Amino acid sequence: MKKPRMQVKTLLLASLLAMSLTTTTPVSAEKRESDGNQPQTLVTINGQDINNMEVLAFNALRGDAPANTREAQIQLLNQLINTLILAQQGEKNGLEKKANVRAALN
Repeated sequence: MKKPRMQVKTLLLASLLAMSLTTTTPVSAEKRESDGNQPQTLVTINGQDINNMEVLAFNALRGDAPANTREAQIQLLNQLINTLILAQQGEKNGLEKKANVRAALN
């Protein structure tokens, strides 16, 4: 009978050790929320960072519903990147100096 008891003890100890190695310290909801509210750079385009808050603002300005799927988030980020690239190229070409563009911006 001693042999099965020894096996049980060994299995219990091995299980406890495995659980202690894989258990992570739980993060409080307050910590998770505060981390989610911090700007995080997602991509840099020609030296200009785009962060997660700017993507949310871009989406809100467009009046779209929140991007809830990974594909929708990627599509939204791509649209913002394309908009930024066009704006940078327009600025490089001096479009803001043209009267009709200046009027539209005002």
